[in-house]
Amino acid sequence: MSCRPYRGRWPERPTRRALLRAGGPLAAAALGGCGARVAAPPGPPRGHALLLRGIANLSTGMDDLAERLAAAGCLAEVHNHLAADELADRSLAEHRAGRLLRPFAAIGHSLGADAALALAGALGAEGVETDLVVTFDPVWTGTVPPGPRRVLNFFQGADVWGRPLSPAPGFAGRLDNVDLRALRAVHHFNIDKDPSLHAEVLAALLAPGRGG
Repeated sequence: MSCRPYRGRWPERPTRRALLRAGGPLAAAALGGCGARVAAPPGPPRGHALLLRGIANLSTGMDDLAERLAAAGCLAEVHNHLAADELADRSLAEHRAGRLLRPFAAIGHSLGADAALALAGALGAEGVETDLVVTFDPVWTGTVPPGPRRVLNFFQGADVWGRPLSPAPGFAGRLDNVDLRALRAVHHFNIDKDPSLHAEVLAALLAPGRGG
C-alpha cells in the first residue's frame, strides 16, 4: 500500500506528484527541485535523519545540520520539501523490510517543516512511529498528527512566518514549542542556520534510549 501524506489544515497543499502532473519538471524546478545530498557518517550509522528544505532550497541550514549529524554518526539526507511523498513511501517500505534505521527523524524548515510533519503523519497512519520531528518555522501546518514520538518546534515572531504547534486528535507523543521571539536576530530566513539550535537537535536525536 502506498503511503499517503497527512495534510493537516491545508488539504489543498500541492504534492510533488501533483506538480509534476500539472506542470512537469519545470514546475518542480521553479520551487527548488528535489535533488538530494547525503551526509554519511564515518562508520555504521547511529540513526537516520531526513532533512527537508523549503521553497527554492533556501534552507541551507539543513545542509549544515546534516553535516553535523553525520559527524555524530547519523546518516543524514537533505531533500527539497517536494520529495516528502516519495520519502514517506520509501521509509514505509524500509520499515516493512526491517531496514528502517533507528532513531529515525524528519527535520525541516519553512515549507520543509510542513513537509516533515506530513511525512511523519503519513507513516503514523500506517502504524510507523517517527522518533523525532524537528520543525523550524512551519508556515501552514499548525497541528501535529499521530505518529511522532517527539516533536521539537522552533519558531519566532519576528515576521509573518512561524507558529506554535498543537496536537491533533490521536497524537500521543511529546510536543515542545520553543518560542524564539526574544532573540531579535532570529528571523524566518536564518532560524534554520543557528548552531545552538542544531546542537539541541543533535542532543534530542541521540538522547539515551532514543534508539527505538
